[in-house]
Amino acid sequence: MVAVYVVPGVAYLVLSIFLKERKFWAVVAALITASINILLVLLCGIGMAIAVFNTTGNGGADTADIIVAIVFALWVLALAQLIYHLALSFKAIQIVPLEEQRGFAPVMIEPVVAPVPNPPDNMPPA
Repeated sequence: MVAVYVVPGVAYLVLSIFLKERKFWAVVAALITASINILLVLLCGIGMAIAVFNTTGNGGADTADIIVAIVFALWVLALAQLIYHLALSFKAIQIVPLEEQRGFAPVMIEPVVAPVPNPPDNMPPA
C-alpha cells in the first residue's frame, strides 16, 4: 500500500513545487507518476473484484463491497482528471504570467510649459 499512497503523494508534493516554477520536466514526471498511480489503482481494483466474486459463490456483492467499488471508481476518475489537466498544462507553463514579465518602465513625457516672452525694453509701460 505504500506504493499506492505514500510514494505518489510525496512525488506529487515535490513535483508541485517545480510545477509552480514552470518546469517542463515536472509536468512530464507528474504525468508519469499519475499514469503509474492509475495503473496500480486499476490493478488493485481488478484484484479486489476478483476476490469479491471468488468469495461470494453466486457472484453477488455486499453493500460494503459496492461502496468500496464506488470509491475505487471515483479514485480512478480523479486520477484521470489529473492526467487530463497535466496534459493541458503543457501550454500553460509556456505563457509568462503578468507579474513576471520583464522589460523597462517607460519614462512618461511631461508637458512643456511655454515660456512667457519678456517684453522688449523699448515698449511703453501699460
